[in-house]
Amino acid sequence: IPLPEGTCVGYARVDITPEEYPIYISSGMTAKAANDSLYMTVVAVSDGDTAALLISADLKGSGGEFLTKVRKAIEEVSGIPASHVFLNATHDHNAPATGSDKVNNIRWSSLILKRLKWAVREALMDLSPAKAEIGIADTTGFAFVRRYICEDGSLQGIHHQFTTGSPVVDHESKADPDLQAIRFTRDGKKDVVMVNWQAHVAHAANDIKDAVTADFVHDFRSGAEAEYDILFAYYNGASGNINLSSKFPEKKAVSGGYRAVGKALVGKLGEALENMQEVQLGKVSALATSVECTVRKVDPQRLAEAQICNSANEKDKARLLKEYGFQSKYEASTMVSRANMSSTQKVPVSAISFGELGFSANACEMFDTNGMEVKQGSPFKMTFMCAYTNGGYGYIPSNYAFPRGGYEVDTTRYVQGTGEALANELIRLLNTLHSAS
Repeated sequence: IPLPEGTCVGYARVDITPEEYPIYISSGMTAKAANDSLYMTVVAVSDGDTAALLISADLKGSGGEFLTKVRKAIEEVSGIPASHVFLNATHDHNAPATGSDKVNNIRWSSLILKRLKWAVREALMDLSPAKAEIGIADTTGFAFVRRYICEDGSLQGIHHQFTTGSPVVDHESKADPDLQAIRFTRDGKKDVVMVNWQAHVAHAANDIKDAVTADFVHDFRSGAEAEYDILFAYYNGASGNINLSSKFPEKKAVSGGYRAVGKALVGKLGEALENMQEVQLGKVSALATSVECTVRKVDPQRLAEAQICNSANEKDKARLLKEYGFQSKYEASTMVSRANMSSTQKVPVSAISFGELGFSANACEMFDTNGMEVKQGSPFKMTFMCAYTNGGYGYIPSNYAFPRGGYEVDTTRYVQGTGEALANELIRLLNTLHSAS
């Protein structure tokens, strides 16, 4: 597909809702139906010579063999290399598992690849001359902290108390309050709006146990498109916050909180759209590399206990996890997987630039603290910080979080300082792209 002259933006969206049930969900459940549709959205950007694809998918993660197949499919249909592609997962906890060996999951993954090829072609054929504006809204005060607790324990682990608002956390682990929006205007076509938000909010998995759903993004996407007559693309941000729920009691998420968050974000997007400034589009460039990260050592005694828990049947597993002091089966399983890893692992990072716009990607759940460092260290007028992009390497707590412990610290694969190392490399990539533009 030949690229048109000048700076252009194209858009396509395809339905990837499973067609066959039951299907295994990433959160360990089995869906019997779909509560709402899942989508994969492709935003193509081009300078006339080079194109890049910024893909958002209603998936929990985007790594492993599935990512390899996605990259191969995209290159087959478009010739665009992996370095110029972001596959960002919205981190939907009620999406089917792409890596499952169950028959319906395998068929679903194949369906995604076929429809993705179509969407990539459509987005490239939709490339049209574009101008860009950027805007930011402040989401402080409502449901943007995944799990937090004041260090004196005074808040007792409030989890997404949306109805009363989440008080601002003053220490370093506070969430990034900025909702960022880029609006591309195109003659004769609907505007394309890309949104980046850092929060890890209450998920539908708390309420919906047997159905596929796009989570809070469903209400955000449908509400925004109806309210503002736009084409919408959501990009999940850094996501992580300090989580001390293992040290203090934690209240459960508010029922239906994910729906309330999605609807509230529609209004916040409106605030961003009302106060926008124009930015210049230009050359499309990309860089991709990896950071060699040190894997945490596993205590032999804890490993033996984790293996006992992992091998137990479901009836006994809960009792054994509690007996051995594991917060969840995920903590036990990650400990076993770490024991089988080499002493270091290369974690991918990448960046794409489009004139005065920067897009940075890590394949982990990086903490907001480090995500904000990337945005502050970027030379671009606006920089998206995209997590769960081009891989899935788990939690990456910040330096501040490590000595305080908690769920993410207990389950991360990597040593303290990994988040800062990834952030520094992303900043370097963004500055390199900016210098060359």
